[in-house]
Amino acid sequence: MHLYDGETHVGTIGAVTVSPGGHEVHLDRFVPSAIAMRHGWVSRKIVLVEVVAFLAEHFATVPTIRVSLNSPIESHDDFLKVARDRAQLLHQIGAQQIDIVPSLAPSNRGNFTVAGVWKLNPQNLKALNAALRHEREAHRSRRAAAGTFRGGLAKLSARIRRLLSG
Repeated sequence: MHLYDGETHVGTIGAVTVSPGGHEVHLDRFVPSAIAMRHGWVSRKIVLVEVVAFLAEHFATVPTIRVSLNSPIESHDDFLKVARDRAQLLHQIGAQQIDIVPSLAPSNRGNFTVAGVWKLNPQNLKALNAALRHEREAHRSRRAAAGTFRGGLAKLSARIRRLLSG
């Protein structure tokens, strides 16, 4: 599943599995796009919250959404802190049965898989919508800051060209 913000590819969910009866969806491998990560205005949080909100809004016949957050961490952050942050996000959207399990894959050593189950009900919709509002505002702020930074770089570049051209 590819995710876009307007025309910009912001990320991919590598595995979307629907149960045989169609009453459950499992989302796995959330990966922000290289462009979005390079510019720093897309977070994994907004990707997760937007996808769960989209499914809840457009597929009310799917009352259960299972989420596995196990994407490798690019930096040398504290792996356990990242796992706790991921568990906190699942809790914020109303997920339950949240588990943190160490990864056993040699290529992903030290990382954790954080999994949870989100059920469609009024209480969880309220939590999801609050998280959605928060993440959208944070996203708008990051985009505005990125635009200001790029604008500043463009002005600096123009000044340098003027100085060099005489």
